Amino acid sequence: MKNFWRMRDFSLFSVPYVYVDHSSYQADQLFAQNKVRIKFKGECAKEESPYRIVFCKVIKKDAERFEEALDKLKNKMLLLGYRDYPDVCSEITKMIEDGMKARERLCHVCRHTCCTNYAKSGMNPKVLQYIMGHADVSVTLDTYTHIKEDDAKEEMERLSFLSAKEA
Repeated sequence: MKNFWRMRDFSLFSVPYVYVDHSSYQADQLFAQNKVRIKFKGECAKEESPYRIVFCKVIKKDAERFEEALDKLKNKMLLLGYRDYPDVCSEITKMIEDGMKARERLCHVCRHTCCTNYAKSGMNPKVLQYIMGHADVSVTLDTYTHIKEDDAKEEMERLSFLSAKEA
């Protein structure tokens, strides 16, 4: 059972975390015992839930002790009678993982859109291939650019306009 998540952030001195605690803040005592320096950033909870999702930053050299303390928190919660703590943590883990998958899909859709927009604007296909990091230009042109019938008509009109202008 996972009851904490290390978040992505670049910092020379601290590591951002999210963890699940009880409204009576059972983890605080464990942090003090393990001499973990922590800065609390906020928390959220479902209505009428005894559990809190806590956001914090931990000094980098204390990160290992922080994780050890949260490992002890699992047993402490069960000993105190919070038998649903593992279920709550599993539910939150699933929500976080589902959210990350959705975020990754969204980022990839944005990548396709960006490539398509560059291609439509007339960017050299080999330059676009380089920017996208593709080994073969056919990946860039066949997979990442999404040209529709309207786009083809618009390009043909542009070309006929140019040839009429030259005559």
